[in-house]
Amino acid sequence: MSATAAPTAPSALRAGRPRGAAVRGGPLWGRVLGTDLRRSGARAVGLVVAVAGSALVLAEALPATSVGIWSSSWAGALWWIDSWDFLWTLLAATSAAWVAGRERRRRTEELLAVTPRPAWQRVSTTWAAVVVGVLAGWLVQAGITLAAVFPEVSYSGGRWPVVLALLALGVLVGTTVGFAAGRMLPGRLVAPGVAVVGFVLLAWLPAVAPQGLARLLPVGFAPLWEGVQVRAGTAAGLAVWSSALTATALVLAVARRRWLALVPAAAAVVAVPVVLAGSATEPDPAAQALVCAQDAGLPVCVQQVHAGLLDDAAPLVREQAAAVRSLVSWSSAQEAVPGPDQVPPPDVLVLPGLESEARPFRSGLSDPEEYRGAVLDSMAISTCGPNSAAGSGRQLPPAVLVTDPVAAALLRRSEVAPDAARAAAALHERLAADPAAARAWMQEYQVASRSCDLPVLQRLAGS
Repeated sequence: MSATAAPTAPSALRAGRPRGAAVRGGPLWGRVLGTDLRRSGARAVGLVVAVAGSALVLAEALPATSVGIWSSSWAGALWWIDSWDFLWTLLAATSAAWVAGRERRRRTEELLAVTPRPAWQRVSTTWAAVVVGVLAGWLVQAGITLAAVFPEVSYSGGRWPVVLALLALGVLVGTTVGFAAGRMLPGRLVAPGVAVVGFVLLAWLPAVAPQGLARLLPVGFAPLWEGVQVRAGTAAGLAVWSSALTATALVLAVARRRWLALVPAAAAVVAVPVVLAGSATEPDPAAQALVCAQDAGLPVCVQQVHAGLLDDAAPLVREQAAAVRSLVSWSSAQEAVPGPDQVPPPDVLVLPGLESEARPFRSGLSDPEEYRGAVLDSMAISTCGPNSAAGSGRQLPPAVLVTDPVAAALLRRSEVAPDAARAAAALHERLAADPAAARAWMQEYQVASRSCDLPVLQRLAGS
């Protein structure tokens, strides 16, 4: 035979198709991933998450829904996503555990062990298929949620994209941990067991764990409040913590030398003190900056993050201020801003916060009448509560038990509530009969209640 004879068929195939070259239908890894997407049911899980999550958003946006959960902010939209991540993560972890244990259930482990592909490649491709399916569905419902609230957003600053990435990492953690459990543990009850254990950890552990430890849970406890943003250090710690947990679970699932999981596990341990150190959030000055109505009338200002509600809130505030003008007058009204350095002058009406006062996925206040009453109540509630320095005890100071009910009754032109102190009824009767005295009393009360001046409040209680 000539030395230049044609190679055999297998040799020709090997020579003509270098490793990693594209084959019909795309690269080999792409075909394998697509096959696993079909065989694993990951596409079905992703479809369930996408459709169910989108349906929940649409149902919440129906006109019949009147209870608000946020106020035209990304924080509220992310809060909604994080709340339902509890369900999506349990579903993803359970399905991942079921898919990971299919070789054992079908008794094909020995058969697959003799294939040319290393076991870690086969298992990691299956894991990737599950993750792609779950995260694709999650991204669809998250995108619809963000798109639904986008028209009403008045402030896009802060670190909300970082929180969104952390939420996605949380779903990835749950999916990978479920996959590792399915690979490592025998039996058909592993997947249901993952669902039960996951539910207990996410629902029961926060109630019994020390304060702040819930930050370590992958979903359901993201730092989401309006006017603040997640601290950069906390965000970095959570990113390392979630990534290290994912890597640890993945190594346990795919590697033959499972002791290698100690490396990412050590990184997770190092991240714990960073996550738990101090407060998870810090004030966002740009979000808390006051924005005022530009039309004529009493100046009404709200935080930038709530500027989308200003057109609805301003008329209600002005109406209530005009109704009590005979007793007390204000130079302006502004929404309360947290912080000891944010106390306005006594002649500024401090408005109740607008967080959670918006209609879901729509513009406007969820309950204008309720907010109208809250504005009136804010004129007759002193700062001497149980959490203040002056009223650190469990009970309100005796003077406040008299002055607050009297102020509320005068402002509402009603009788003192039946459960108020007996002295309050007598004081209200005297003041109601003398408008000049009532106005002078109310002016003093507004200053003293704002600063929690107990001596003045005690004198007013005995007027």
